Amino acid sequence: MLFLILKGILGVILLYVGGEMLVNFASSLGRRLGLPDLLIGLTIVAFGTSAPELVASITAILKGSPGIVVGNVLGSNIANIGLILALTAMIRPFATGFKKNWKDFMFLASSSIFAGFLMLRGYVHSAEGIVLLVMFFLYMGYLFKSKSIPAEKTESAEDKRIRTFMPAVAGIIMGMALLPAGADLLVNSAIGVAVSLGVAEHILGLTFVALGTSLPELVTSLVAAARRQGDMCLGNIIGSNIFNVLVVPGVCSIIGDLSYKPSTISLDIIFMLMISAAVIFFSSYGRYLTRGEGAFLFIGYIGYLIHLVH
Repeated sequence: MLFLILKGILGVILLYVGGEMLVNFASSLGRRLGLPDLLIGLTIVAFGTSAPELVASITAILKGSPGIVVGNVLGSNIANIGLILALTAMIRPFATGFKKNWKDFMFLASSSIFAGFLMLRGYVHSAEGIVLLVMFFLYMGYLFKSKSIPAEKTESAEDKRIRTFMPAVAGIIMGMALLPAGADLLVNSAIGVAVSLGVAEHILGLTFVALGTSLPELVTSLVAAARRQGDMCLGNIIGSNIFNVLVVPGVCSIIGDLSYKPSTISLDIIFMLMISAAVIFFSSYGRYLTRGEGAFLFIGYIGYLIHLVH
């Protein structure tokens, strides 16, 4: 048992280091290309921090553990809001820019509801997975069309982008190389613990795997908050949650059998939708996500974890 736990911890460390490398180098490259903070958060940073969830879920589905996949998706989205966004607001309240970014909030709500409905049945077919991926790419098209700003066109800026392009790509590749190794260790550890203790796979996905793969989002959001980059922090969480509910089940349903007992995750889907609705309400109600609202989300998350344990 101790060996399994140590292997899982090592997997989390590799996922963390790989995710950090991916985020840092991708963010640097995005800025060199002249992308605004919100767009970087919604895309490059969000996808980089969500890469552990995707890789861990692919590893799980290939090993025949669909419960870990769906638990990871739901648990990560719940942790992103109830833990990461809540802690960030408690440390430093930040502007939500709801009037400017309301379409992103609405897409988060609609994609979560649609994917939640599919997962609530206990399976996601490959054709439905393709629909989820199409939704994601349509949203990406909207983002780059509506939020991009022209990059600098001066010769010096172009030379600078060329000089920094290859090191950034090398860092991204190194980060991506660490993710599969960490995911394999983490998933193998989770499966081993589940077998040893008789714990359901989806419970481990909702807790151990979800929290482990959410470490990059946590670190990135706290750093962004400390640097007063609220747009990047908010974009990171919104983009990560959209990525998780559309890309992860979409890809996994195509490459494997994504079916499980629906009764085991119904309350988790409801809580994911409730906590998502809460942060959308708070964002639309005031200009800032306050410490009190962050504390409310955090208390709700702690209550959810207590429910899981019991």
